Amino acid sequence: MMAFDGPVLIAVGVRTMMALTLLAAALPAPLAPPAPPPAPGICWVRDVVAIEGGVRIYFSRKGGPGFVSTATGFFRPGDAPVDPARPDEAGVDAKLGDRLGPQNSPEDGCSLEVVTRDGKIGVEAKAYLHPIELPSEERVEFIVAR
Repeated sequence: MMAFDGPVLIAVGVRTMMALTLLAAALPAPLAPPAPPPAPGICWVRDVVAIEGGVRIYFSRKGGPGFVSTATGFFRPGDAPVDPARPDEAGVDAKLGDRLGPQNSPEDGCSLEVVTRDGKIGVEAKAYLHPIELPSEERVEFIVAR
């Protein structure tokens, strides 16, 4: 049977720990999971991005408005072409001064207007909820375009 002297065993353990630490430092860091998409905000808006002459307003394909009335007709997020960079969202372009009307049912809806405030372009969102036989609720929020 082989006997180990206490200090020798400790030295071997310290060297092993140092080697493992160096090995761990040389390995690539694990990738962080992708951030979840932002929750829909007022009027089912997921994001507002500045574009030339206006904004692109993104809605969820599922759980967003059933349709959005625009200056040029109707926009249905669920039927819009899929952008591979944003497969769960659908964007509609609007110019400064345009008004849009996202809606799901006669009891709830919104009006969106592309405006500037303090030199920043964005969307003024006015949400309403008018449940049958209950008091109505309204909320207004300015969403700055990124």
